[in-house]
Amino acid sequence: MILDQPSGAPSDMLNTCVFTDPHFLAAARTFQDHIYSDWMSDVHLEKVNKFQAGIRDGTLAAAWKDDVWNKNNKLSLPHSAEKNASSSNIADYSVRAG
Repeated sequence: MILDQPSGAPSDMLNTCVFTDPHFLAAARTFQDHIYSDWMSDVHLEKVNKFQAGIRDGTLAAAWKDDVWNKNNKLSLPHSAEKNASSSNIADYSVRAG
């Protein structure tokens, strides 16, 4: 039995449908991104190792989403409204509701 020869009729033509396959296109774009971003360069490997070490030892954590939202969306009130809002919870809710 000969195993080195492909089964079926040999083809001299390249099947160009492979170049429009979504999986091939995604892989090609990923490869291009890796080349563009200098993936697996010494600098990038150092960043990856630092990231993985942070995951292993528990020092790497994302900020809580509510804290980030509050930081990016600070409530700006006029000076008189700040006095009224701090005096009671009801006033605080009404000012926030706008």
